[in-house]
Amino acid sequence: MSDKHEVKLDQQPEGPPPRDTALEVPELYEEPPKMTVKDTVGVIVALLALFVIGWLGYLWLTPGRSLADAWLFGAGTGDTQTTMQEMRETQMAADGADVSAARCASCGMFADRSMSHVKATFGDGSAASFDSWGCVFDYAEENNLALASAQVIDLTSSLEDPHWLDADSAAYLYGVDSVAGSMPPFIAAFPDEQTARVYIQQMGGELMDFAELLGKWPVQRMQMAGGELAHDQDMDAQKAAGARAEDREMETMAEQPGEQAQAADAASPTAIDLPHLHDHEMRCASCGMFTDRSMSQVVGYWTDGSETHHDCWDCLFNYAADNGLALDYALAKLYRSSLAEPEWIRAEQAVYLFGTAPIKGSMPPFAAAFSSRSAAEQAQSELGGEIMQFNDLKGNWE
Repeated sequence: MSDKHEVKLDQQPEGPPPRDTALEVPELYEEPPKMTVKDTVGVIVALLALFVIGWLGYLWLTPGRSLADAWLFGAGTGDTQTTMQEMRETQMAADGADVSAARCASCGMFADRSMSHVKATFGDGSAASFDSWGCVFDYAEENNLALASAQVIDLTSSLEDPHWLDADSAAYLYGVDSVAGSMPPFIAAFPDEQTARVYIQQMGGELMDFAELLGKWPVQRMQMAGGELAHDQDMDAQKAAGARAEDREMETMAEQPGEQAQAADAASPTAIDLPHLHDHEMRCASCGMFTDRSMSQVVGYWTDGSETHHDCWDCLFNYAADNGLALDYALAKLYRSSLAEPEWIRAEQAVYLFGTAPIKGSMPPFAAAFSSRSAAEQAQSELGGEIMQFNDLKGNWE
């Protein structure tokens, strides 16, 4: 072969380079900037702010709820009766408050809702809060304690800004018409006798000092003297006997009419036995009181499917108004002499005595339920009050 046919592989052909047939597209899209951590946090904060504003707006427009309630209770409507109480106590604990002191150590009510709130210290050094003086002495007697000292709220102040008085120096009106948040007998405390006299015309009651108030109950008061506990001489045996007699009289106001009406109630076909409703730990969904200690206990069954227990009708209807609930039906505890074995009746089937004398374990206005008109009439001579059917009873709160 001749040399003219040799081809050099590394030699490029002469002439213009081949054209690239691919279409040349101008770059019209730019990659968006990436979000920084600061931007992400800002978005999250904005979303949370919108949620909080909407939540508070909902609560503001909900009847019976305030923004203060919102922070304590949340937006729930009370599907369970313990939810609001638990949330309130959790918030109080978070704020460093003494949760145990918020409830009456005797009846379980919210003591800090009572204008007869008593902070008591006993001879063994223990301390507790109570919604009323009656609960103080019930607790002391049940636990064999002597009262060492106490503080009470000046009735001329307020629950939001209470003025606390030493119980020794306060003046009292005993047996007044009513005191907000308190159990009977109702007792109002004032800084001095002159102030108390101003309120007698308005509230009624008997003016007395602390020693006279103590004489109403069979409990010894004790004072710190020289580092030792000494008995108060004012609380002698005669006063103790008189106090015990008065205490028994208060109990009899509730028990005797129940004994008279017991036979009629037991014979009635409308009386029903529901032992599962007798729960020693059940509290009123409205006031926090132990409901099984009330002779006017009621159980509300609401149209949303929830169930709540209450020590009285006033608490049930107040709870309904506060939470926007409609009552489907209710059960009422028959007014009986024994709390250990209660019987129940459908509320619409019961006959009531409304506006009676104080009923054990209940808040005013007092209402006792009976299975028949004859049973109510038998109790009326002792309890007083007006006989009425359920619709008339309900009308007192509508």
